[in-house]
Amino acid sequence: RGHPTPVIVSPPLPKRRSSNFSASALRSWFLESEQKVKRITDIFLADHKARVEYLATSSEAARRSLWWPFTQHDSVPKVTVIDSRHGEDWMVMEEAGPPALTRLFDGPASWWTQGMTAEQMPAVTRAMAYAAGRYGHVLFPETVSQPALTLAQKLLAGPGQGWATRVFYSDDGSTAVEVAIKMAFRKYMADHGLMDKSEQELAKLNFSILGLSGSYHGDTLGAMDAQSPSVFTGFKQMPWYQPRGVWIDPPTLYLSEGLWQVELPAAISDGHQTSSPISSKEVDVKFSSKADALDMLKRKASPLKTAYLAYINSRLDAAQAKGTQVAACVMESTMHGAGGMDMIDPLFQLAMATVARERRIPVVMDEVFAGLWRLGRLSGCSFSGVVPDIACYAKLLTGGTLPLAATLATEQVFQAFRGPSKTDALLHGHSYTAHPIGCQAGVAALDLMASRDTNPNFVSLGQPLEDHWAEADVLALSHLPQVRRVLALGTLLAVELKDEGGGGYQSKASAVVVAHLRENGVFARPLGNVVYLMVTPSTRQSKCAELMLLLQKSLRTAPAPSGSSPQGGTKSPVVAVP
Repeated sequence: RGHPTPVIVSPPLPKRRSSNFSASALRSWFLESEQKVKRITDIFLADHKARVEYLATSSEAARRSLWWPFTQHDSVPKVTVIDSRHGEDWMVMEEAGPPALTRLFDGPASWWTQGMTAEQMPAVTRAMAYAAGRYGHVLFPETVSQPALTLAQKLLAGPGQGWATRVFYSDDGSTAVEVAIKMAFRKYMADHGLMDKSEQELAKLNFSILGLSGSYHGDTLGAMDAQSPSVFTGFKQMPWYQPRGVWIDPPTLYLSEGLWQVELPAAISDGHQTSSPISSKEVDVKFSSKADALDMLKRKASPLKTAYLAYINSRLDAAQAKGTQVAACVMESTMHGAGGMDMIDPLFQLAMATVARERRIPVVMDEVFAGLWRLGRLSGCSFSGVVPDIACYAKLLTGGTLPLAATLATEQVFQAFRGPSKTDALLHGHSYTAHPIGCQAGVAALDLMASRDTNPNFVSLGQPLEDHWAEADVLALSHLPQVRRVLALGTLLAVELKDEGGGGYQSKASAVVVAHLRENGVFARPLGNVVYLMVTPSTRQSKCAELMLLLQKSLRTAPAPSGSSPQGGTKSPVVAVP
């Protein structure tokens, strides 16, 4: 606790005259040691008392001095005072009764970063301690340290296998996306013969991205401009916000009443923005199993993909007619996390990438949330089969210990920055780029998640993890009258509650469920009317079964909207196309 470690020397043990100590000699030793032992005990008790007093006053002190992110302070009924962490659990201070610590499960995985179980955490801690002692921090440009190089090699052999050749480090997910957009724009300029134009000529170009409505790439200014308008980007939040994109409403995929189904945006289902045959032909929008819904080999040949392609092309053509030059396609891979745990139909993301390729628009996949086993696969891109030009990783990269991000790129993207002048290079970075402590943590975390010895759910790098959540339990959740939709992918279990008030980020429909979870040992933090739990890639299925049972009980505490249908709530109805 910042104090010098006291050194107390005990008297030497008495010498043995035979196989046993003499009683008188031991008695003398104990008497001589009594005051020293008491001193040690007093130190422990004083330290414990000071720690308890500090914890007891932390709640009010926090209210006076801290500014929490994404929090309306007046609506916080209770401050959770965390004393320590052990694997997926926090030890928190109980406010009621005498001072005591209680265990609380980290339901949101500390904003989706936590990736280590209690058994794995010591290895990551030792790795960080080693790097701290050996390197501290060292400058990165024109240098290399073993942690930075080893982590890059693991990323290229892992999620970047077969397409990426370069790793650019940054500090968090939003900056990883920002540098990815810089890379994509340069690649677009190189591919479209714009590099020889003057700065004055280039300044006249109206570069935008192709993105999805409901997207979220972080809170730095550049990342905000690369996402569609939302509660996070309003004028009160950021007066400088300028949405620089062509935003397309995406279809979503989820489980409801035992069926996996695609919910189509109105522009596709009513045929207003596409000449495809979708409005006059039967298409598959409901599936009897998750395997069928995710069978891209089969679904690629469906009329729905044709409709997707027509819809995307029509939106791009309309934007181009207005003078917009789309120079990058930027998507969150598979899942809109902050947008409400919406799974984007992988077939639609494949169609987006296909259109982008045809128009020589670089494809950026934001895998900050979906990548590195969070959704049960090493790369979220494997759901759709999209092979990106650039992809971003963070969150689980260090196992939940330190902020670190990596942007992976193809060799063609890297070559677009080669040239005789330094101004041709990628002029981007931050002071702690590739900090060795974080990189060493990343090396250890990736190894621990990708080994059967330390991860009971691991199969192989090219295969999904074994299911965390029992399929029968997930199906049962989807039939509860309070539930609109369910998603169980990898470490994530998300449930959207029906909400007669319309749902969305500001909905309070989940308040009763969240309160019940917290009262029963699980700290949950919802996204409006969406309640979710998140475990580590290595969490045992037995623990997931315990959490599932508690979530079922908690959901039953929420009232079911009167006269609601499974499709009632925040989204448009699932459309059965005639």
